[in-house]
This record gives sequence, structure tokens and C-alpha cells, in this order.
Amino acid sequence: SGTEPMTMFELLVSLLLSKEGDKHMRLLNPFITDVQLHTIQQLTVCTLMHANRLGQTARRVQLSRELVDLLKKLRASPDGVVANGDLVKAAIISKASTLVQNFDTSRWFVSRKEQEGVGTVFSYDPRFLLFEFTYNMILRKAQVKLINDFMEDVQKGTSRCQQMIMGGGKTTVVGPILALLLG
Repeated sequence: SGTEPMTMFELLVSLLLSKEGDKHMRLLNPFITDVQLHTIQQLTVCTLMHANRLGQTARRVQLSRELVDLLKKLRASPDGVVANGDLVKAAIISKASTLVQNFDTSRWFVSRKEQEGVGTVFSYDPRFLLFEFTYNMILRKAQVKLINDFMEDVQKGTSRCQQMIMGGGKTTVVGPILALLLG
């Protein structure tokens, strides 16, 4: 009829999560080649990662602006005395530390292995990537390790209890990802 089907981004992402994603994509388009399918999957992953890094960059810009504002506040006083100067200095140290940590962020759920005859191979669980994309955050090393430790214990059939400091992401990160992985 002169029309062509449109595939929505949400569908491509959900196919990444499906164990039968390749099969479902072939049902949508029986003429798709293996190379085309792989390219679509890789472009979807790259889009998710890129969008997430843009969000992280926006956070860095905001942190930088806040740090500059604090530095201006400290510098604004001609005699070097600022009301609540110790608080301002502590805020500068905290903001600078947060900014540096933000620049040093890695994707902890991606593993890199060298395979003979293939070269470097990266592997990851797309559910972690989708969680980062959905909530515009980067998972911390401790969070990924804790989630993986829980999953190992589930596979062994053992129970686990874990304590984390306040602000470590128990409620907003670890709990929801475990629910996703165990669901």
C-alpha cells in the first residue's frame, strides 16, 4: 500500500532485554540480515549510553556552575572575610570533590575480556544500562558489586543481609534493580 512499518525506540530497547529479541525482530522483518540486526542492536545501545552520558555532562556543568558561584562568594569580600566563611569553604571542598568524582565515573557493569582470535570483547547486562538510562544516573561500583553479590547468592540458594551507609542507593538503586533482575 506504499507504507512502511515504523519501529519505535521503546520496542528496540525492549528487544534488547528479551532473550528472544532476535526472533521477535525477525517476525517484524523476516528479511533482516544478521549484520543489520546486530547494527540495530548496537545503535540502540550506543544511543542509550550516549543519552546517559549527556545527562551526566549536564550534571557536571551544573556542579561546575555551583562551584564557581561558591568561589565568587569567597572572593567577593575585599578583606577576605566572608559571613559563614568556614561553611563556604567546606561547601567548596565538598562541591569540588563531588565534581571530581563525577568526572572519574565509569560503567561498572561492563566487563572487558580479551578473547583469542577475536580481540577485546565487552559484555554487559542490558538491564543495568536501561536502569541508568531510565533514571538518568550512573551506577556506582559499590552498587553494582552489591547487586552482583546478591545475584550470586540467589543462584547458590543462600540468603544474604547487607548494610549500606545512608545515601548509598539502597532504596532508589539496589532494591529496584534487584526486583528487576529477580522478576
